[in-house]
Amino acid sequence: TDSKAKKVESKKAALPARSRKAAAAAEKKEDNTDSKAKKVESKKATLSARSKKAAAAAAAAEKTEDDADSEVTNESKAAPTLQARSRKAAAAVEKEDDADSKVKKIESNKAALPARRKNAAATAEKKDDDADSQAKKVESK
Repeated sequence: TDSKAKKVESKKAALPARSRKAAAAAEKKEDNTDSKAKKVESKKATLSARSKKAAAAAAAAEKTEDDADSEVTNESKAAPTLQARSRKAAAAVEKEDDADSKVKKIESNKAALPARRKNAAATAEKKDDDADSQAKKVESK
């Protein structure tokens, strides 16, 4: 029983040390819990900020979409006027092309005039010579 008594005494002596260890472990767990709670709060704040940024971006996107819709509406209202202007401009370009074509034709004819005159004069001279030749043949007979 002496050995049992020694064991009991030994266990009694170890109790304060165990209780200190348990208290230290409990304190450490509490500190870890506090640390985890702080991390969670920090993440919540970050997520909240991201959420606010996302909401602002969504609002900006919606405004941009509304602006684009408004612009499309304005353009669709202006489309008939623009089409008419476009048709008029195309007609004016076509008239200008026609005028350019006529001017080129006139200039081409102008450039060809001296050669035509020369050919006409040569043809007339040949006909005159032929007529003279015919006349001489008739006279000689």
